[in-house]
Amino acid sequence: MENNEYIFEVLTETFQSDVVNRSQELPVVLLCWATQIQASVDTKHILERLAAQFQGKFALALMDVAKDPRMAQQLQIQGLPSIRVIVDGGIAGQLEGPQQEDSLRQLIEQFTMSTGERLQESLESVLAARDWDQALMMIEASLNQEPNNPKYLAEQADVLICKGDYTNAQRVLDAMPEDGTEKQRPQNRLELVQEVAGIRPLDELEHQLQIKPEDLEAVYEVALHHAMDFRYEQSLDKLLLILQRDRTFRDDIARTTMIRVMSLMPRDSQIAQNYRREMFSLMH
Repeated sequence: MENNEYIFEVLTETFQSDVVNRSQELPVVLLCWATQIQASVDTKHILERLAAQFQGKFALALMDVAKDPRMAQQLQIQGLPSIRVIVDGGIAGQLEGPQQEDSLRQLIEQFTMSTGERLQESLESVLAARDWDQALMMIEASLNQEPNNPKYLAEQADVLICKGDYTNAQRVLDAMPEDGTEKQRPQNRLELVQEVAGIRPLDELEHQLQIKPEDLEAVYEVALHHAMDFRYEQSLDKLLLILQRDRTFRDDIARTTMIRVMSLMPRDSQIAQNYRREMFSLMH
């Protein structure tokens, strides 16, 4: 068994204190298993690994029914492995039979994700569809519960900017703490919007680059247009081209703008990670 305080064996005598009572504080995943059933052993190993990864967001109670079948009988366990999620003293979810890691992870995430994480997950598809009104409704519903949550406020400001409501976006940003890290993404987006307002139209820039492809100012302005049109990869590609040609262009603005554009992308974006590595290699 993993050396983890959130992983423990449970017996019928300790079920009330270790599972029911503890589930008032955090979700408890109960695994009924036996060493004689290889599929249940495999499930045990997966859950132990997930418990380490989730770092205390849930407890894993292991009940070896071969050693103590009494509680399994009370829970009407029909086969192994059998999984129950106990929340606030009651069974909130369950899975029967062998499971893949993805299925187990999805089950656990239902009960361990924070409100902010749930909002972010729900927002992803809405934002991908650029349904700004629906996104704002979802964010405002969360803000009704936690009106000072900086993550929700940052999402609200960012969506307002995407929608073109810059006045209300600035109002939200002004109300946020100056030193908050959540403020950076919408602030960067608003700065880019203001910068794009003063540059040439995209078709004019593309015509200019056909005539003079070495015009780095035109390349830079095209990158800004791409960023504002959510074409982040194309934007980063143009900015990286400037870095490759002239690192000193406009006091290294290509590098700093790459950082701003990457801040607009999902934190786990593989595209952003790739460009960050390429930028780093050029700098060193």
